[in-house]
Amino acid sequence: MPAVFKKHSNVIATLKFFCVSTGFLGVEAMDVWVKIGLRPFLFLTLLYTSLIYSLPFINIVSLLIFGFLKDGYYDYPLGYSNCQFIVLYLLLIRQKTSQVQSSLGVCWGWFAVFLSIACGIQMVGLLCLGYGSIPFSNMLGDALITFSLFPVMVRTLFWLGNRVSPQPLTQ
Repeated sequence: MPAVFKKHSNVIATLKFFCVSTGFLGVEAMDVWVKIGLRPFLFLTLLYTSLIYSLPFINIVSLLIFGFLKDGYYDYPLGYSNCQFIVLYLLLIRQKTSQVQSSLGVCWGWFAVFLSIACGIQMVGLLCLGYGSIPFSNMLGDALITFSLFPVMVRTLFWLGNRVSPQPLTQ
């Protein structure tokens, strides 16, 4: 019987992490950001932190589901965000071993590189899809606000992870 309870607690924990991830994507998609004029890439921060620190928020199945949700919200062709997420996922998997023991400052610097690559992929993809010219200043402002929120987001993710996880997360 204990194996059944353990499996049940793992399913509950996975659903909690999925709900937290959906919350981050929902906050990123709120219309209030359009009124402000900036839209931070909160989901990219979640993706980066989850994969580098092995937080259980993101796995490949949830990444695909979130890609479809993002495509639906932003009216992108179905699978566009999935392609972007998978390229970034593969990039992060290769970087994980070198960054897992680094300090927050080093990780923050690598996040800047990751964010630059993600914005570049986004701009090239939108140009290839025929969305016309994308204002570079808007993308730069979004990237800068995301970059400045990175330490707060990392702390929040570890705090949320310890709240919903059956075993505590370590930094």
